[in-house]
Amino acid sequence: MALIPVCIFTYAGDALPLRECVKSVLAAQCLPVICDDSANPLPEWVVGWAESMGAEYLVTFFPRRGNLNGTDCAAGIARTMANAAKRHGSSHAIKLDADTILIDPTRYTGNAGACSSTQARRDAFGACYSIKAETAASVAVELEFTPLDETAPEDLTIWQTVRAITDDFQLHDFNPAGGMFSAVPFGADPAECLRFAAVTYGNAPSEGWTDRPLQIAQEMAKLNQFLALANFPCHG
Repeated sequence: MALIPVCIFTYAGDALPLRECVKSVLAAQCLPVICDDSANPLPEWVVGWAESMGAEYLVTFFPRRGNLNGTDCAAGIARTMANAAKRHGSSHAIKLDADTILIDPTRYTGNAGACSSTQARRDAFGACYSIKAETAASVAVELEFTPLDETAPEDLTIWQTVRAITDDFQLHDFNPAGGMFSAVPFGADPAECLRFAAVTYGNAPSEGWTDRPLQIAQEMAKLNQFLALANFPCHG
């Protein structure tokens, strides 16, 4: 059975949390595909560590404009995901942020691609979503011929395009009782995170950040350690 490629679009500033992200992907029995930024690449020691763990490493050249903005950036992400799925013989590819832990990939790989949303607030969240390989390729083509909008967020842009070209997808509204995805508060009990298929750690502690990358990596490490000790399904 083909491993599901999990594309992590990262850069130099993600060096610390990326390690925990990669560990979660490997524990979930998926293939980490580290998609580095040619304009601000990861340190060599991180790349070497990731490759030694079995991750695939590649460099992307599309503009990112900070936090993945622009229709050309969205096209590059979709194209990278489509190519990763094709290269590894997978029906889907998953996109994951470096400050996010993947807990249960099976909930993202049914018959259709899947994304979380909060219907009253945001149509799509980019921390973790999946797209079928052929859909990702179609999205890339559509966006490559779209007039450039440098301000367009990648998650909204990609999922607006998915919805325009196919009905073969699932949108899951956020549910605090459990579901596809949550942005957990800083210091959250790892046991509480098991209600979700993926969790992200971007929320600042009440006193603010002192060292954001380090603090996020430490919180992610707590959850990875808990998952390993609990022998959580999908984490073998």
